[in-house]
Amino acid sequence: MPPLMWVWHGRRYLGAAHGVAGILFVLWNCPSSVVEPYSEDLVKTLEWLVDLQDSTGNWPSKAPADAINAEHNNELVQWCHGATGILILLSKASLHREWIILDPKLHEKVNFAIRKGAHIVYRHGLLTKGVGICHGVAGSVYALLAASRVLDTFKARGGPLTDRNTKYLRRAVHLAVLATESENLTKNGEMRTPDRPWSLYEGSAGMCCAWADVLCSLTGRDPGGVPGFDDL
Repeated sequence: MPPLMWVWHGRRYLGAAHGVAGILFVLWNCPSSVVEPYSEDLVKTLEWLVDLQDSTGNWPSKAPADAINAEHNNELVQWCHGATGILILLSKASLHREWIILDPKLHEKVNFAIRKGAHIVYRHGLLTKGVGICHGVAGSVYALLAASRVLDTFKARGGPLTDRNTKYLRRAVHLAVLATESENLTKNGEMRTPDRPWSLYEGSAGMCCAWADVLCSLTGRDPGGVPGFDDL
């Protein structure tokens, strides 16, 4: 087990909504005076989380000791559970230049994990549970925008946008465009209507925020980030 671990409803979850990734992300955004004394434990826990990535690029929803069926435990690719939310943490850690700077070896490992994770998020990103952030398409778009900030090399205000230097941004745009067909996908039975279809984390409000952030990225402005999570 890593130096830091948290339990929610009796389970050691790993994702952004209920688990290690979400808590580490909040701590990474705290003032240095608050968390710098714990930086070594934070980095070790981050590396432990990176090492749990499987060959497909995804992560289990719970820590290994809580995973009864490992294959089933790794099937969710969402902001709340799986690679989608974890990518946002790893991108933050990779770009952080304040009180924690990853050593070169770990930095390379984190960026490799982001690349693998972004691949599976794109492949599975048109989720059937709707367009919201938590377990919908908006979460996938935000994860790819986060990966783009680390891995893409374009400078929107200066250089041209090419397939090579905007790979992850283009994938975020692709999913965002597909999400505009959500009404038809729902009518055809290819996408479900969430319990709260207009809400931020389950419905259209979250997708509207993601569309806005895609437009910001395309025009060289900094995207706001996941509302209530990495926009604080």
